[in-house]
Amino acid sequence: MLPANGALLRSLSVPRRLYGSLKTGLYGENSMGAYRVLPLGSAGGSGANVLMEAAQWQDRSEHAGSVWMMVQAREQWRQAQEKGADVAVWRVCDDVQAQEAAEALRQGVSVPLVLAANGQTVARYGKLWLGLGAHAVVRDETIGKNHE
Repeated sequence: MLPANGALLRSLSVPRRLYGSLKTGLYGENSMGAYRVLPLGSAGGSGANVLMEAAQWQDRSEHAGSVWMMVQAREQWRQAQEKGADVAVWRVCDDVQAQEAAEALRQGVSVPLVLAANGQTVARYGKLWLGLGAHAVVRDETIGKNHE
């Protein structure tokens, strides 16, 4: 298989509907069944899909099934793409970040971009993000000004 095909296949395996939280992990289903993404500290053995902060990048496992990097700003989004994250998860805590994420989507994305926000923000921006090409939108009630 060509290297480019590996990235494409990983992208296609990412579920379009995800549930859970960034603190405890995300879950969904793809064509192969149950799909789970766990925070770096909980991921354990090889083959796990790992969720991590940009600052944890050097701690990623060579044996991870995929690496999901959490971002909160344009610069982190750029770094996620440059470092080769398999998926970026934009943690949206306010309207400014919601608009930055929308602008990033308007400019095009080179890796799947998942948006995670509280219910109120998802209600306000979810359809816009999906319409602009977000891979998925996650409702995570632990996200907000008092719960970052």
